Amino acid sequence: MICVWTVYLALAATGAPAVPVDTRALIRTPNNGRPVIVAPGAAFSALLDEEARLRLVRGETAVALSVSWADAAGGGHQARCPIPDNAPPGDYAIEAATPDGLHRNIRSVFVREQFPNAYNFAHVTDVHIGGNDRPSPKETFRAVIQAVNASDAEFVLVTGDLTEHAAVDEFNDFTEVLNICEKPTFVCGGERDRTGTLYEDLFGPEVYAFRFGEDGYLGFDAKAPAGMSALDTQDGDLERLRRKLKPCRWTIGFTHRYGDSLREPHLGMRTQLVLFVDNPLDLLVFGHWERENTEEVRRVPWNTTRLVATPAARDRAYRIIDVTPKGVVPRPPEYATTK
Repeated sequence: MICVWTVYLALAATGAPAVPVDTRALIRTPNNGRPVIVAPGAAFSALLDEEARLRLVRGETAVALSVSWADAAGGGHQARCPIPDNAPPGDYAIEAATPDGLHRNIRSVFVREQFPNAYNFAHVTDVHIGGNDRPSPKETFRAVIQAVNASDAEFVLVTGDLTEHAAVDEFNDFTEVLNICEKPTFVCGGERDRTGTLYEDLFGPEVYAFRFGEDGYLGFDAKAPAGMSALDTQDGDLERLRRKLKPCRWTIGFTHRYGDSLREPHLGMRTQLVLFVDNPLDLLVFGHWERENTEEVRRVPWNTTRLVATPAARDRAYRIIDVTPKGVVPRPPEYATTK
């Protein structure tokens, strides 16, 4: 396990005595890198290692959840969690009560009353916590997150490389800064984040999808065939989730790495067919190049999906992308101010 902090919280809203809160990953998802955005009256899914009593907590506000359980494919327990109609909007921690204490994932459930027809989101990439850059990547990342907080972005896509060496202290520094973000943050690892299982322990599987209103988002850690084992399920997962998102108005993919040129994309052929031919994504945002893509590399070879590369966060960069009924329009990169 990555890291364990144990703190004591006086639950003023319930009058309960102080109890230990263990932040180990009993609650696999949602979490601060894979949250849910949900409206009152709708439901979301949570994946836990064992069944528990669940509620949402925000300051002194507690929202009890009446959940139904099922065994999850691949292990664990899946909870269907309806949000009460009278739940106040805001960002919540999800809390699980078990005989050994309370387990909490902060910044994991965002309740909002409505989803706008036109909105924007932020893309942040190549943070490289643990690198030797000056100022430090941690402080540069902090400046970028503060700039994003000041924007009107609805949520943030954060793509790898999140860390330099996938070390425990690097992931701890990354999540420390991530948690100052006032908006939902959806993360996706890069090749430097793959050592061991630290990324998966923190955030869950490498391939996942979510919806925001009418639009769908597909996150994945791009792997060339040479980097995939015989048991790797990435291609199948991408195909299943892409089909699930097919009814969406726009579908946007986000990953760390697309490729170094049109002739040598860093994706297996089956993945390319799923994402760019059979059911083409409308837009793919990525990093790794640490610069913008040129006019010659604006679309995939099949001339379907538009490509947008965002410069590196360790160079203070981030990008805002507008989503409207007429299309998905990336703005030029912006740069945070550091001391």
